[in-house]
Amino acid sequence: MKRFILLLSFFSLTLFSPKELYAQTSTSYEEHIDAAYNGDAKAQYEIALCYWYGKGVKKDLTQASEWLSKSIEQNYSEAQNFYGKCFLIGDGVKRNYEKAALYFQMASENNYPEAIYNLAACYHKGWGVNQNFQKAIELMKRHQL
Repeated sequence: MKRFILLLSFFSLTLFSPKELYAQTSTSYEEHIDAAYNGDAKAQYEIALCYWYGKGVKKDLTQASEWLSKSIEQNYSEAQNFYGKCFLIGDGVKRNYEKAALYFQMASENNYPEAIYNLAACYHKGWGVNQNFQKAIELMKRHQL
């Protein structure tokens, strides 16, 4: 139990912002645009990031949201988790904890580890869901598997 409490104490320190995550990628618009138009969910997500941060194209949050939606519709977990983080911290969208938790839930249903962790943080802090320490513990155990 002490170990878990220690893990929970790191929630606020270890949630990466979408901008920090994006800085670690080497996405380029040209690399992914054809595949995105052909329906590739990962490529659609990558194009969304290009528009979100203006990498290789003019920053356009409307276009970014459209591409994210296409990727999310195909159940692409990384896109779901990204959008959840955007809503959690208000990056490019109005902060909305309920939507953040919803997108984390969607990605965690696909066993996306970061989303499971993020959803556990939501339950621990009561962000967009009723605060539930037991649910947070269950999710953290699942995340560790």
